[in-house]
Amino acid sequence: ICLGNIIKTLVSINMENNIDITRVYLDEITKKELIFSNESNDDVFEVSLAVPSYQRTDLFLRLLRSISSLKTSLKFEVVITEDTREEKHIEIIRNFLSGVSFKVRYYKNVERAGLYRNWNQAILLSTGKYFCLVNHLPITSAHKQIPPQLNTINNLFHLV
Repeated sequence: ICLGNIIKTLVSINMENNIDITRVYLDEITKKELIFSNESNDDVFEVSLAVPSYQRTDLFLRLLRSISSLKTSLKFEVVITEDTREEKHIEIIRNFLSGVSFKVRYYKNVERAGLYRNWNQAILLSTGKYFCLVNHLPITSAHKQIPPQLNTINNLFHLV
């Protein structure tokens, strides 16, 4: 999924007992803890890179280095949702993020969310006008430095 419009308004599903099932589901998957942020409340972004994570520290660091190499004047943020309990992994990523120049928010899911709920979490936390869901798993070898989604984003950024 790359550069989809973020739906700002959710459609409520009204049942006999007036329960908004959409809202209940979203509340369920948004139990999270903010681990790191270098954003301010005044930041406004054109694009959000939504990055779900589950361990694989080496590949995840390669993805973050690829994001760091993007050259653009377009305002973007990186929203990371972490679904691991590996404190060593979390600490390595947090330390790396403290030195980046791009805007980032790094969350840890309070309870394991699983693959698709973690993706949804990353998308829902995105604040940009557009989002791109970026996964670190496509980077599987040394010759494949940048995932296809980032190549697309990089090309779009250079058009601005």
